[in-house]
Amino acid sequence: MRRTLRYAGAVRRRKLALLTLIFFALMTFIITWRWTSTVLPQVVPYEELNFPKIRTTCPLFRDRIVHFDLKGMPPKVDYFRQLFPFLRKLNATGILMEYEDMFPYTGELSVLARNDSYTIQDIHEICQIAKANKLELIPLIPTFGNMEFVLKHKKFSHMREKKDPSTICPSNAESAELISKMLRQVHRVHSKVLHLKTVHIGMNLATYGKDSRCKERIIYDLYGNYERLRLEHLSK
Repeated sequence: MRRTLRYAGAVRRRKLALLTLIFFALMTFIITWRWTSTVLPQVVPYEELNFPKIRTTCPLFRDRIVHFDLKGMPPKVDYFRQLFPFLRKLNATGILMEYEDMFPYTGELSVLARNDSYTIQDIHEICQIAKANKLELIPLIPTFGNMEFVLKHKKFSHMREKKDPSTICPSNAESAELISKMLRQVHRVHSKVLHLKTVHIGMNLATYGKDSRCKERIIYDLYGNYERLRLEHLSK
């Protein structure tokens, strides 16, 4: 008797689940059918569009920078060749290029570059496209937080802040040397084409002062001043 009741209860639950599924499928179909337009949108080439000009006398908004974060699915160089003129029409003044592992690091830093990273020639072409469209190209090189693409490698893992792969330890003597090498390579490649005026050094999203090296410095050298640890790292 109990088995019969259990079986009947299971059948009812399955029927209820099936009816619920059918109901939601039907509602989705009705809503989609009702709201879907039968008129296809007309694609207009961006050259024919009239964009509003952004005018301001406020120095805070003098520069309008477009940020490209290249981790994940970075675009091909040809994409920038089409996009940069479009951004210029929108009155952009510069490009902030966050390369991460897409930059072609060489020598002892070659492990930082992914297998399909840009070549040096690619970087030169991107610089030339930006220059032709009167866009300032600003490389972004993380120097404190957001350094997973560096610290995930065994070769540099000892520079992590308490095993955190995103932050480099400001109390490790090798940290400043590694960052300097990265900055020099990026500057050298870009300077072949551009007069590089600005480099963005990140300094955000860093979790610091957690490992024994930093704690010891804060107590004995920095007199408990936690922020000085960050400032001294920046000043290097």
